[in-house]
Amino acid sequence: WAAVNFALGTLVHDTEGKGVVLNPHRTWGMLEMGGASTQIAWFQNDGDVMANLMKLQIGGARHWNIYAHSFLYFGINGAWDRLNARLVKRGNATDHNPCLPSGASVEFDSWIHYDEE
Repeated sequence: WAAVNFALGTLVHDTEGKGVVLNPHRTWGMLEMGGASTQIAWFQNDGDVMANLMKLQIGGARHWNIYAHSFLYFGINGAWDRLNARLVKRGNATDHNPCLPSGASVEFDSWIHYDEE
């Protein structure tokens, strides 16, 4: 979150440095998809105590209320495993995977199992 907003010029110029952004609609949220998890972060205007709300402090007097959360198993590897397990359950894993070029195939091993509902 800090890198995105600093690069876009919203981290320092639009803040009083006391946890309050002068224009919260000018800050940007962040979504990062890794291999095993996906992380989200954004500026939370109020200072209410809530899970995953932290104060980011840069320098002596500047801090921001940031909400950040990591979703385990929602990274690219988890998404790929869920997609392929669902294709196998539906019986069309060998026909066509919509995420691959036409005619391409890939072998996979998944730890995800769907019920026989």
